[in-house]
Amino acid sequence: MNLQIMKKIFILLYVTSFYTLISQDADLSTPRNTVQTHLLFLQKDTYKPEVSAKVFKDIEEERAIDLAKKLKKYYDAMGLLIDLSKIPNDSNYYDSTEQLYKYNLFPTNNSINLVKNGDLWYYSNETIAIIPFLYQSVNSLTMDSILSSMPAFVFNKVMGIEIWKLLGLLIYFIIAILLYFIFKKLFGYYLIKFLNLIVKKKKVDGYLEPVKVPVSLFIIFLLFKTYYPYLQLPFGFATFINDILLFILPIFLVYIVFKIIDLFSVVLKILTSKTKSKVDDQLVPILRKAAKVVAFVIGVIYLVDNLGWDYTPLLAGASVGGLALALAAQDTVKNLFGSVTIFTDQPFDVGDWIVFDGNEGNVEEVGVRSTRVRTFYNSVVSIPNGKISDMIVDNMGRRQYRRFKTNIGITYDTPPDLIELYVKGLNDIVMMEKNTRKTGFDIYLNNFDASSLNILVYIFFDVENWSEELLARQSFMLQSISLAEELGIRFAFPTNTLHIEEFPEKQTLTPSYNENKDFYQNKLNNFINSKKK
Repeated sequence: MNLQIMKKIFILLYVTSFYTLISQDADLSTPRNTVQTHLLFLQKDTYKPEVSAKVFKDIEEERAIDLAKKLKKYYDAMGLLIDLSKIPNDSNYYDSTEQLYKYNLFPTNNSINLVKNGDLWYYSNETIAIIPFLYQSVNSLTMDSILSSMPAFVFNKVMGIEIWKLLGLLIYFIIAILLYFIFKKLFGYYLIKFLNLIVKKKKVDGYLEPVKVPVSLFIIFLLFKTYYPYLQLPFGFATFINDILLFILPIFLVYIVFKIIDLFSVVLKILTSKTKSKVDDQLVPILRKAAKVVAFVIGVIYLVDNLGWDYTPLLAGASVGGLALALAAQDTVKNLFGSVTIFTDQPFDVGDWIVFDGNEGNVEEVGVRSTRVRTFYNSVVSIPNGKISDMIVDNMGRRQYRRFKTNIGITYDTPPDLIELYVKGLNDIVMMEKNTRKTGFDIYLNNFDASSLNILVYIFFDVENWSEELLARQSFMLQSISLAEELGIRFAFPTNTLHIEEFPEKQTLTPSYNENKDFYQNKLNNFINSKKK
């Protein structure tokens, strides 16, 4: 702040020294001389409004004087310190952007400008048209009528400021406190009402207060910035207030945006937790960080613009630096776009079992740069998103049903009727099992193998993950073994059988199937009924 004050003192000294050198007539040869003519001849020691009014072309003197006074009063009330050293002193100054001989006095207000007419510089017609509105923004008729009815002592000065202006600041302060609580209540009410349409209030309670307070204060500061010029404070004091507000408002705005981003990140997190996909859960914190970075950059540009600095070189430097950085980090950029592809297309979710490039495992995390997969060896494989987005990925986790295909080998001495009943029993088991698909499955005697009769089992499990699939397999296989035991069916294994017609004192190991089909049918019915119970 000391540097800012020193800068203002320097500019004032510059203007004061200029007073002693300038002639007593208007000098409109350059943009700087025109502005100096306007301001110089409205000062107390060099008051010649008829000379100041010459900065307006082809306007009768009385109206031109009124316009010159009103424009200066706007500068003073708003605390706009005009840095004469920054105004071009070139009679042929040319604005290459608009391709005109034109100079904008304030970067944030292009309506106040000077244009060249012949060899001289004047305030433009655009500026002349807007001066009455600018004057009204700092001069209230209501305030004038109030002041006219107030006693004379309120116009006495305390510390160089009239008493009525100090009282006005006090009234502003009291009103600001009242409005703060009103805005906080109203904003909190409508914010909660809006959020209740999306999520439950108790889930975002801790994030409401950090939003309500700064938003209410921001509105108060905006209102103060709009109405404090009506107090017509001394130029130095008004400039100080204006500089403080120009510095505080961008910072406040960025802080508010940060808190709003945090609030809606929580809302998005609650909403994404209700979806089946888990990739969007990891997208929320990435979006939150990206949004904060964008808000910070815009806030810095807004702050620089408010302070009157030229941020064009900064943007140009950032663009060149960004291009160089992009060229030097092509893989990083590719991985970033790969991340965007994964998040938008969602070829897999966190927790999915995927097969890719000779590897397989469960997806543990999808980051900005890489995707991490936990293999069945419990190791973690990190794949750059730029590469995995180009790979052929077989997402086993997206299967609607999980196939189970196997062959049950039984011995060749099993009677056909018993085989038929066993196949029927396996079909019944599929229909009874909780996690099996009840249609589109096949169980048939399928092949004559070297040492067994093979029954093809081709069924599907309706489960969510690998662990549930293993449990469903186990349940089906145990039921199949129990049924075989109940019916007396033997499972075959690779053997060479030597048949001997007769062996003294030894009983053959080959089972005897003497019962008829009805006997085994009853055993099958008893087995199925017992399992159903």
